[in-house]
Amino acid sequence: MIWVELHLLKKAIGFFEQYKQINEDACTANPESEDLKNGMTISYEKLRVIFQAQGMMDEALCFFEKRAKLGGDLYAANPHSESLGIGLGVSFIKLAGWHKGQKNIARALEYYRKGLALYDQWHAITDRPDVGGWIDNVRRSISELE
Repeated sequence: MIWVELHLLKKAIGFFEQYKQINEDACTANPESEDLKNGMTISYEKLRVIFQAQGMMDEALCFFEKRAKLGGDLYAANPHSESLGIGLGVSFIKLAGWHKGQKNIARALEYYRKGLALYDQWHAITDRPDVGGWIDNVRRSISELE
């Protein structure tokens, strides 16, 4: 049964690598398109998940970092976008969890703090209760690691 799962994961990698290439080509042709760049973040996230599921941690981390960088670029170009700001915060928190799982505490703390800063910023603007709950969780995670 595991060979079926591995075969499907390899097919999924092929699909998302093709999707990523199409998105990269489209982004090159349309560098101002936020929608295309958002599509890139999705393909990076999907590739990260697939590589991680196969235990290919270096490849997974590469796509994790590409996703965070592109999310940061999008947010820098659109600093008033709540969805991009909170999305980047989520990306940072996921990266923090990754590094925590890899026992890289310094990097985990770095990303938790980056995510917390974005959550604090958007909570102050929107007063969203869900973001307030996320802030509490991130603060707990930070204090556990310090």
